[in-house]
Amino acid sequence: MDSDNHHEIMILYASQTGRAQYVSEEISRELLKRDFSTEVLAMDDYDVTNLPNEKFVIFVASTTGKQRTYFQGDSQYFK
Repeated sequence: MDSDNHHEIMILYASQTGRAQYVSEEISRELLKRDFSTEVLAMDDYDVTNLPNEKFVIFVASTTGKQRTYFQGDSQYFK
């Protein structure tokens, strides 16, 4: 792991109901058990221009299945 406490794995989520956030936090807990450092953020809270600087990124997205086209994160990632 990095000695400067910088996360090794970025986990970005987009959700309509909060389920993707829950799953992202579960993934983070499992990775922490395996000595990885992580950071969990909503896609809307992450500056997409930083993506090329990330070593590893996990994307978690979920919808309610009601065919809505917009959900959190839509503005940066899903156009």
